[in-house]
Amino acid sequence: MAFDNELTVDIPRETLVDKLRRNREKHKQDYQTALEGFRQSVIEDLEAKLEKARDGKDVERNMPNIKPESHLEEYDEAIEMYTMTVEQIIKLPQSDFRQLVRDNWSWKQSWSTSNTGYISKASAR
Repeated sequence: MAFDNELTVDIPRETLVDKLRRNREKHKQDYQTALEGFRQSVIEDLEAKLEKARDGKDVERNMPNIKPESHLEEYDEAIEMYTMTVEQIIKLPQSDFRQLVRDNWSWKQSWSTSNTGYISKASAR
């Protein structure tokens, strides 16, 4: 569906803040799960490297695991901003609607891609 760049939507402030809080909570849960999976991966990698070292085999010194990032501060900033505004109806352009309501931030795709394996690992426990 193609949208005109000028398209906006009027949203009651409390509806927007509530949606942001729910999106934040989901991100927090996903981040904590990804962090748990990340830690499990690091432990497995270190144990495998330690076993190789003890067996006298070559061991790579780098760690392939990338720590998940938390974007809670971005949610907190948006929540604080919209909580403090005196406006009761918020006019959002499509790009802001996509980010704030649909939870599709500029970092979301790469964040999800890099953390899917960690989330799966932690959830399988």
